[in-house]
Amino acid sequence: MPYLRLRAYGLITALLCLVGSVQAQTPPLTADRPGIGIGTGVVLPETFQVEGGFAYDRAPHFNGYSFGQLLLRYGLNPLVELRAGLQSYRIEDYPRNVELKGFQDPTVGFKVALHDRSGLYIPSVAALFELRLPVGDRDFQAASVQPTATLALDWPLLPGFSISANGTFTSYWVDGRRFDEGLMTTTLNVTLSETLPSGAYFGYAQRFVPGRNQHYLEGGLTLLLTPDIQFDVNGGVGLHERETYFIGAGLVRRFRF
Repeated sequence: MPYLRLRAYGLITALLCLVGSVQAQTPPLTADRPGIGIGTGVVLPETFQVEGGFAYDRAPHFNGYSFGQLLLRYGLNPLVELRAGLQSYRIEDYPRNVELKGFQDPTVGFKVALHDRSGLYIPSVAALFELRLPVGDRDFQAASVQPTATLALDWPLLPGFSISANGTFTSYWVDGRRFDEGLMTTTLNVTLSETLPSGAYFGYAQRFVPGRNQHYLEGGLTLLLTPDIQFDVNGGVGLHERETYFIGAGLVRRFRF
């Protein structure tokens, strides 16, 4: 009996060591949701990742619902990933029973890791290039193809803390006139627990759009359910206009081949 018990303990110990070894060899999950900005992480080769969720946003005399927020990512090589944003089915409610419904324009593009060996106070850097294709439903269709370029940086600080920053530029034409838009984000990322992998973020975003610029404070939580599945909740408030806020939730699923 003691011999069998010893063998059982040995088997359990071996299994625990094997599980720990597998987890240690599993690359960290790199997600570009939640949050207005993106990170510098690139999906690894032979890896396919699906990100999606739901969001509700409100402004004076307006309610919006986004179902899907689908983003597909595939690792082409260690430094480049291909992306397709299928976006959302969108519903917008306005006064006097005015309602808009339909699918948003999709996007296609790629993300490149420019510098992926970050250290203390040394940022990792990535660039994202996308095209918005005007093929969505009429109420949410752009007037022309819209190119967008984003520069993303991540700075590790103290253990468990990092800062992310984005700068985005979009240019497009409407009725022969050129319009430019910009986005700047700054985000503090915090690791809450490594035993139950979870994190939080708090950020500021400013959109430079024709007319009045928009300012937001946002935050959210992430929870790694398995090495390949992440759950998130997020929300934010607009500082440029009263009664402006958004909330959402989503999932990330990674498939490794």
